[in-house]
Amino acid sequence: MKTTVDERQSPEATSASAPAALEIEDLTVRFGGVRAVSDVSLRVAPGELLGLIGPNGAGKTTLFDAVSGLNRPAAGRVLLSGRNVTGESALARSRLGLRRTFQRQQVFGRLTVLDNLLAALEWHGGGGGFMADVLALPSRRRRERSRREQAEETLREVGLWEQRDTYAGHLPVGLARMMELARAVVDEPSVLLLDEPTSGLDDTEAERLIGVVHQLTEKRSTAVLLVEHDVRFVMNNCGRVVVLNLGEVLMEGTPEEAAADESVRTAYLRG
Repeated sequence: MKTTVDERQSPEATSASAPAALEIEDLTVRFGGVRAVSDVSLRVAPGELLGLIGPNGAGKTTLFDAVSGLNRPAAGRVLLSGRNVTGESALARSRLGLRRTFQRQQVFGRLTVLDNLLAALEWHGGGGGFMADVLALPSRRRRERSRREQAEETLREVGLWEQRDTYAGHLPVGLARMMELARAVVDEPSVLLLDEPTSGLDDTEAERLIGVVHQLTEKRSTAVLLVEHDVRFVMNNCGRVVVLNLGEVLMEGTPEEAAADESVRTAYLRG
């Protein structure tokens, strides 16, 4: 879904004075003697779609892994709504409202599309423990019904209602990507990290996906950090971009400023 410059969120709307849903402060990630990410700082406000771009090897996915808790940084902090989660596990961060997708498809292939989404809600617990399961107590049935309704509503929102009973492993690439997005947002995260979500998608599928993302930012005030190899896609849909190169922030600004920046052009030519 291509948006005009006027329709995109302006940098003023997400200024430094706005409360940050996600804040990264001087983050450094090392692998042996190599600095894959070096002193990176950025912030994403509620309802903002921030693009993170850079040539191959810039450190984008490494940064995502550190933010989501898969890698421990050597220095710096990660904050979710002001809470320091740098020492927290990936599971703990997820329970605090952080979700992400991956470059490679991550689906439960032997579960249906609907069951993939229900699995994402399972961490809340059924209520009542083992005996509630055995006795099928009304409280347990109500909670399960509520979860199913929540998952079904999400499938309708992303256009996957017709595929709800299809095994996820049988989905084509475009629908599998949408299912991953649906699974990531079914629990209404406060922060969403999207790692190259349009990989393998055609133009129609990419427009459908970004339409869902815009709904999240506008209706749920979800803060979205988007890594994408398709620079034009980022420029058309993000009000602000951060450019990484060799693990460092090269520049931050509007898409127009990034496109006109000579250092950004040089970095991409080298990449």
